[in-house]
Amino acid sequence: VDGYLVRGRLTPLEIDFSLGYGFMLQLGDDLQDVEEDYKHSHETLMTYDISKGNLDSMATKLIDFTDKLINSLSCTDKEEEADLKEMIKINCIMLVLFSVVKAKGYFSPEYKPYLPYSIDYIEGLREKISKWYKTSNSSLL
Repeated sequence: VDGYLVRGRLTPLEIDFSLGYGFMLQLGDDLQDVEEDYKHSHETLMTYDISKGNLDSMATKLIDFTDKLINSLSCTDKEEEADLKEMIKINCIMLVLFSVVKAKGYFSPEYKPYLPYSIDYIEGLREKISKWYKTSNSSLL
């Protein structure tokens, strides 16, 4: 829907990307909220996986899906395409990584070494970003 609201008419490739991007963002949000959703018996793919064990496989699949989705993006301005893809991919992967850290109790000890940074480092980074955002956001008002 967002793609349509922004562009009006979409090509079939733009529709596919917009649907995939919305789906990926929803899964990222579900991973971020998994503890609260599980506690309140909300049914999502993430809470379903918790009932089977842990979220290791789901997080890996989400990262893989994100990578493939962003690589499928095609821009009319080819010079800016690589930079745009890289920026979107980094932001989406950071969403997944921060979500993994927030839901760290739902991941096996075997999964954690596969993260590009330690959980302590990611938690510290998240706190720094949050403080920076609050400070810069209030100074902009």
